[in-house]
Amino acid sequence: MASLSQATYTQVQILSSPLTTLIGSKEPCPEEVHRIGLMTSPFSLLLTALIRKLWSLRWKRQRKDPSLLQKSLLIYNVGKRVGPPPRKVKDVDGETILKEFTKKNLLFILARLHYAAHQQKVSSWTGFNITVHDKDAIIPNNVGYLPTINATATDVSTVNEALNRSLSIMRSLHLKSIICVFDQAIYAKTFGVKCKEYEKFKPIVLRLGTFHTLGTLVSIIGERFQHAGLKDLFIEAGVVAEGSVSAVLEGRNYNRGVRVHKLAYEAFMRVALEGFYPWLNESYPADSRQVQTCFDEIGILADKLCKEIHDEVFKSRVFQRFSDLFAKYTLHLRNTNGPLSAFWMSYIDMIELLLHMIRASREGNWELHLSCVRQMLPWCFSYDAINYARYMSAYYSDMTSLPDEHPEAHEFMRNGGFSVQLSNDNTFGRIPVDQTLEETVKIPKHLGVPRALV
Repeated sequence: MASLSQATYTQVQILSSPLTTLIGSKEPCPEEVHRIGLMTSPFSLLLTALIRKLWSLRWKRQRKDPSLLQKSLLIYNVGKRVGPPPRKVKDVDGETILKEFTKKNLLFILARLHYAAHQQKVSSWTGFNITVHDKDAIIPNNVGYLPTINATATDVSTVNEALNRSLSIMRSLHLKSIICVFDQAIYAKTFGVKCKEYEKFKPIVLRLGTFHTLGTLVSIIGERFQHAGLKDLFIEAGVVAEGSVSAVLEGRNYNRGVRVHKLAYEAFMRVALEGFYPWLNESYPADSRQVQTCFDEIGILADKLCKEIHDEVFKSRVFQRFSDLFAKYTLHLRNTNGPLSAFWMSYIDMIELLLHMIRASREGNWELHLSCVRQMLPWCFSYDAINYARYMSAYYSDMTSLPDEHPEAHEFMRNGGFSVQLSNDNTFGRIPVDQTLEETVKIPKHLGVPRALV
């Protein structure tokens, strides 16, 4: 009998679409979460202690209740490993797609720079994008939960059971295919089982969790730059305490890691812009007046930030010319300005990749997501993220083949189905499916609540 402390469950995201997304995780079932509230009265300590005691007694009774224990799963014989079927290599035009969103990040930096010497009126990256998406329609998704599978999450028998249950759900909903999202550890086992019984599990589309992928990218960035002075920079700037900086740079504290990298990205871009103007006057003196006109238009955007003015400035001829000139300048910094300049320009490139991947989920832009996955793969190989290098390659191959093998799933992804909208008022608030699991299943650890609930 599998241990209850090793429980796993699958979360189902039921959308108003012809497809359903299932999420596999090691997190506990959230059905009991809403029964606990945080106490803020003068009797909070007494009540907390009482809740902890009552919960522990309740949990002991639950563990002794035979009705809560499910039968052992059928043992799955792994046998010889089988690879995926051969297919032609497909690729997306990532450079063209990423170039457009790099310009959007540049427009954000220039708007912030307009008030650099005064009280800042332009929000940070997330707030800026929420404001310029204020006219977008919001359609919240419905999130529900499926029964728990009381077994070790990464056990092959558990994975086989999860896939079989997914097929049952697909048939009961009369779907042609169903999408399952896993973190890398479970994705690896699931991918092996699907390859071994490919015809049986062919309707199941396996996805690698974007939230966990972002955490890996943050750790790669930290591994590349922390000993080159980035760790000292964060500590001296006061944005991260000395005792927390390692966790931030290694990707173990995702929110703070993304925050400090956004701050460093803006600082590095401002330094680059300081050198841009002398280079422009020397290399393209005829364009100096256009640059000043561009700054005047961006000043209007900074004073009255909204979608209409943002789109008007972004599509204007002077801004497009400015961004093309700045792209040439950054190319000069990468190739002809010495190795130190090239090294730190790679930091800007990697943070832009991180921001692009976050933007892809928040906007529901499937092509941008695939472009980011393709750009991230070489970094996984370079910095020994072996598991992600191996299975993200397979994931990229599967996702680029969706138009031919699973056209319904591909259309679902293109419509933003690979991320979840929980908020009713945040126009830039879609989050990855696996991050939805992390945010909706949150148990207060200080109450001593068991991690595995039934």
